[in-house]
Amino acid sequence: MRLPSHIGLLIPLLAEPPDLSALQDERSWRTIKENSASYGVAALVAHTARRHVSPPERDWCDRVLIESWVRHERMLRHLEFVLNLLAGEGIPAIALKGPLLAQRYYSPAFLRKPSVDLDLAVIEQDLEPARRVLIKAGYTEDIPIGEALVRSHQRNALAPFQTRSRTALPAQSYGARHSCQPVL
Repeated sequence: MRLPSHIGLLIPLLAEPPDLSALQDERSWRTIKENSASYGVAALVAHTARRHVSPPERDWCDRVLIESWVRHERMLRHLEFVLNLLAGEGIPAIALKGPLLAQRYYSPAFLRKPSVDLDLAVIEQDLEPARRVLIKAGYTEDIPIGEALVRSHQRNALAPFQTRSRTALPAQSYGARHSCQPVL
């Protein structure tokens, strides 16, 4: 089976060591730029390519890197906000994946595919108190927690919550993911 041309261009560029030959071909470079975001690797492409492309093309690289850094920092602030809300009420929560994983294993951290949500583990007995804390902070439920539990086929989960913000921030408890959005 033959890979689509854009994947065939992305794989060698992101290999170690990177094959930079596609950067010299205008059509290939355009294809890479047009498709890298859909695979969550635009920041990695920009980081790899930046020193090897013309100054006008560095603008694209810089824009992608800045956007990725801003998203990463925003998600760290969202994480801190929600964890502080829960901790303030004595509800322990553990952050899983997302920006914390990036902080631990990527250098720089914002090169990891930007998180669009935060995954949290909350023990079952704290689900309802966590729900109340989020509602008190201005979140609204998308669906009742009971329905969320049925949909997730899990025994414990936080129901979807949202506010006026458009940044998704799912809460998770032992595998059940649902969206909530922070107050900014």
